[in-house]
Amino acid sequence: MGPDRPVQHSVQVAVGCFNTRPLRILLLFAESEQAVKMNLYWLTYDTPRGIEVRIGEGGHLLMARIKAALAGQQGGFREGHQLDAQTAKKIPAKMIGRPLSHKEAFRLLNQL
Repeated sequence: MGPDRPVQHSVQVAVGCFNTRPLRILLLFAESEQAVKMNLYWLTYDTPRGIEVRIGEGGHLLMARIKAALAGQQGGFREGHQLDAQTAKKIPAKMIGRPLSHKEAFRLLNQL
């Protein structure tokens, strides 16, 4: 696919359908990630409710952040850390891909 040929991708999110050049680039980036090993990341965000923790999945930190944003994560990104394989195995599947309550985040941190 050359630069003059339009990319035929769009993403449906709560605010509507986007088909902008930056989003097309991100989509191509996301498609290329399918062949990459998925890692887990401990992501933190500053929100009006305080610091929020999310366990994100992605081939790299940027993709985990993009997935969180597309899932509706609010607030400014603060920091993110890749979890090693041994630690990632301890994360319950139900805690991946969603914001954790303060109680959940502290309990999970103590388990790790």
